[in-house]
Amino acid sequence: MGEQVTYYYGDVEALDELELARIRSEAERGYAEAQYALGLVLARRDGVKHGDWAEAVKWYRLAAEQGYAEAQHEMGVLCAVGAGMRKEPKAAAEWYRKAAEQGYSMSQFELAHCYGCGFGVPKDMQESFKWCKLAAEQGNAGAQAQLGTIYMEEGDVDASLEWTRKAAENGDAVGQYNLAKMYAQGHGVAKNEDAACKWLQLSAAQGFGPAIQVLENH
Repeated sequence: MGEQVTYYYGDVEALDELELARIRSEAERGYAEAQYALGLVLARRDGVKHGDWAEAVKWYRLAAEQGYAEAQHEMGVLCAVGAGMRKEPKAAAEWYRKAAEQGYSMSQFELAHCYGCGFGVPKDMQESFKWCKLAAEQGNAGAQAQLGTIYMEEGDVDASLEWTRKAAENGDAVGQYNLAKMYAQGHGVAKNEDAACKWLQLSAAQGFGPAIQVLENH
């Protein structure tokens, strides 16, 4: 392969054009990681200076077709929202599945959402739970928060507390808010107003609306 490229994932405004040229050269030679990095840079530039969604999609797709999980996930996102292409729910779910089956937790969580609301696939709550749990077990904080909510709805308070706490400790604003409610209500844990306030403040600091509203009305 020759000289290794340090692939770029930072601030596109600070991108060195020589570095971009090196990444593009590696991408044109067929290296999936470089193709993904180039797509990432092009997508992030969209709406900033001279972004090109269609060009970003081209490079993401090339990397995704080589089995690069991060690129497969991005293809899922773009198909889901219709950026650089028309909105294609079925294709979105298919790309998420490809990455999810490789163990990519963000895609596992997105695929759980697809099954949960019937987006691009038939609605199937068992499949939704399966993929959500796989993502949560890998440390995906959003999935952990969702799993906590699912267990709460099923009446399994201990499991709900376990996963909600994991999400909160991993910095998920929804998990922090839900854990605050559990402490405030003494639900599954000893009532503790100080702990409730702590987790509410952490959630609100991330801009989570319900937490902000509770603090404002307290």
